[in-house]
Amino acid sequence: MVVAAVNSAATVLGRAPLVVKVGVIVEAAPTNSYHLPVWGNTPAEFHQCLDTIFRHTPPTALVISEAKLFSAARDHLSQRGITAPRDISLICDDPDISFSWCDQEVAHFRWDFALIERRVLRWANHVARGKEDRKQSVVQSEFIEGGTIGPAPES
Repeated sequence: MVVAAVNSAATVLGRAPLVVKVGVIVEAAPTNSYHLPVWGNTPAEFHQCLDTIFRHTPPTALVISEAKLFSAARDHLSQRGITAPRDISLICDDPDISFSWCDQEVAHFRWDFALIERRVLRWANHVARGKEDRKQSVVQSEFIEGGTIGPAPES
């Protein structure tokens, strides 16, 4: 899952959008019902999606939800001369132990997955017993700024 930002605003790939600013895009990546870029499950499809996103109006930031996809995106972009934080801000919305080992620690969110896991198990238990459960839960997170965020480009 990835988030692409167009014209200094962010769009999430595969999750609800963050902030979306409408930009003029000549050729856009296919999107889902949330207007988020869609890609398959292979590295080649992921790379093709990234290339399409960058073709005409390069984003100012990508928010990527899995460490493996973050690494794949960072590598793919660097092979095209696009590096964070010089050219783009890169953020991962999942924590990963490897981030602190990077020369520039990856900007990411830290949160307690056990809280989500307990809530999902509680929900599944209720549903299995025929009990309706529509309770919403909030999990606190901490933003770790890291070294992969750069200044916004001047307009």
